Amino acid sequence: MPSRPVPVVRDPGAGVRVYLQPLPQETHRLKFVISSITARRADGGEVALLSEPKEIRPDDLIGHQSRLVSANLPPGDYVGLNLQIEGATLMTDEGENDLLVPEKPIAIDEAFRVRADQTTALFLSISSDRLVTAGYRFTPHFSLWGSRPALPGLKGVVTNNAAGTLTLFEKKTPTVTNVVALGRAPGEVVFDAARSRAYIALSGEDAVAVFDLVNESVRAKITLRPGDGPVEMALSPDGNILVSANAGSRSVSVIDAVSFVERERLLLNDRPSSVFFDPQGERAYVLHESSGMLTLVDAHQGRIIDTVHLEESPVRGAVSDDGEALYLITADSADLLVVNAATLRVQGRKYVGHGALCIEVDPFDGLIYIGMSTGDVMVLDPGFDLPVDTLSTSGGVAYLSLDTEENTLFALIPEHRRLEKFDLVSKKLLGAIEVDEGGYAVSVTGER
Repeated sequence: MPSRPVPVVRDPGAGVRVYLQPLPQETHRLKFVISSITARRADGGEVALLSEPKEIRPDDLIGHQSRLVSANLPPGDYVGLNLQIEGATLMTDEGENDLLVPEKPIAIDEAFRVRADQTTALFLSISSDRLVTAGYRFTPHFSLWGSRPALPGLKGVVTNNAAGTLTLFEKKTPTVTNVVALGRAPGEVVFDAARSRAYIALSGEDAVAVFDLVNESVRAKITLRPGDGPVEMALSPDGNILVSANAGSRSVSVIDAVSFVERERLLLNDRPSSVFFDPQGERAYVLHESSGMLTLVDAHQGRIIDTVHLEESPVRGAVSDDGEALYLITADSADLLVVNAATLRVQGRKYVGHGALCIEVDPFDGLIYIGMSTGDVMVLDPGFDLPVDTLSTSGGVAYLSLDTEENTLFALIPEHRRLEKFDLVSKKLLGAIEVDEGGYAVSVTGER
C-alpha cells in the first residue's frame, strides 16, 4: 500500500488567502453570517471571493485564527475588500436575540497587489469596541493588512504539494503569517537555522528551492537533471551537505549546500522513498519502499557503502539518540523495525500497529513518536516493545516536527488541511492553523 496519497498538482500563483485573526473575548456571545466578500479593484471593478455564506461562531474562534477565503484573483492592483453581513444574533439572559446588521457592504481599505506568479495573504481582524450599539445594532469595525513576517526564531513552514505553496506561520501562537507561491509540487523541507534558510524539494521542476527565511522569498533554485523528481531530502547537522533522493531517476544527489553545486550523483538499484542522516552527518540512509532495500551512503566521499534487503517495505526512518540504531516504519508490517546502524541488520521489533506514516526521535530522552493514519501519535520508549503513551489528533498524521524550545509537537493532517500543535507533557492541543491542499512536510526553528 502507498505510504501517502499523491494529490493532483496545480501551478501556484495569483491566489489570495484571507485569514480572520483570533477574535476578542468580547465577541463570545455573538454569532454572525458573512454573505459575501469582494475584492475592490483599483479601476473600480469588484471580484467575488466567497462562494457561499460563512457563519462565524466566535466561541470557536476566540484565540484561534481561521481562513475565510482561498481563491484565485485576476492579477492587478486592489484597494481593499467589501464585506456584507447577512445576519447576527446576541445571546442574552433571556435567550438569543436578532440584531440589526448594516444594510450596505462594509468597506475595508487596504491596498494590495496580486501578481500572476505569487500568492497574497491578507489578515482581517475585528475590533472589540462598540460591537453592539443601542442594544440591538451590530456595528463591527474591521481592519485589514498584508503579511507581516514573524521573528526568525519563531518561524515555521509547511509545504503544500498540490497547491504548490509554502505556508509560513508563527509557531508560538500558532498563526499563519504568509503564504508564498513556491513552485510545482514542493515536498520535503529542511531548515538551516544558522544560515536562516530552508531547502525545499520541487519534484515538479526537478529542482531544489533555497528559501530565505528572513526575506521570505526564494533566493535560488538548484537545478537537477530532467526527470529527477526530487521529493525527499536530508541536510547534514553542520549544514554543509544536502542529500536529495531523486525518485524519478532512481538516484541520489550529493549537493554542496554552500555553493549550491551537485558534487556527486549516485545511481541506485531502485526508486528511493526517503533519506535521513546519522547524528554525526557522515552517513546518509536511503530507503526503498517498493523493493524493501536500505542503502548506506558516505555523504562526504560521495559513494555507496552498502545495500541490504529487508523483509518489509521501509517507508520512513530515524536514528536513535545514541546513533547506534535505526528505527524504520514499514508499509506492510505492524512492527517498527530496529536496525543495527553498523551492520544494517534487523535486531529487534516494536509493535505500533498498521498504518504508520511518519516518525521522529527525541535526541534528548530517546522517545520515538510515530504518526499513524488513524490519527494517533504513538509514543515509544526504546526500552519497551509496546507504546507507552498515545496522543490523539483530528486525522491521519503525515508528518511530525518536534520543537525543543517549547517542548511541543507539530502534527500535519493533510486530509483536513490542518497543522496541529500539542504540548508533549500534557498531550493537550495548544492550537491549529489551516494550510493549503496537499500538506506534505513541516519544519520549525528549534526543531530537534
